Amino acid sequence: MWANVSNSELSKVKNIQKRAAIIILKRSNGNSAVSLFNELTWLSFDDRLNYHIGVMTYKIINGQTPKYMGNLISMSQNTSYNLRSSTNHNLAILKCPKTNCLQNTFGYPSRMVWNGIPLNIKKSPSINVFKVQF
Repeated sequence: MWANVSNSELSKVKNIQKRAAIIILKRSNGNSAVSLFNELTWLSFDDRLNYHIGVMTYKIINGQTPKYMGNLISMSQNTSYNLRSSTNHNLAILKCPKTNCLQNTFGYPSRMVWNGIPLNIKKSPSINVFKVQF
């Protein structure tokens, strides 16, 4: 996972992605990355990372990964009240980790990505449907 990579190293990867798009499209450096990626139907590096986190989270929740991976996340559960977090199939948000090391583990960003996905996509009947809708 890319979470433990420094921002300067991530910047280099993003620049390589943009440079590849410029070469493929035979454009100059002045073009924005967004327009280049749109033309190539590429996701930006950050969007691609979020996509893969979302897919892995879907697989964990739906039992399509080894059992030990289920320990990385937990669903929001509340038996006393009918809260949006439990009815929207959100992941439980624990206290924000105090160290960057813990913030960069799979559990923390998976909660942020998964909880931002609309309910109808979360409830996709298969991984293929989820991938297309995401």
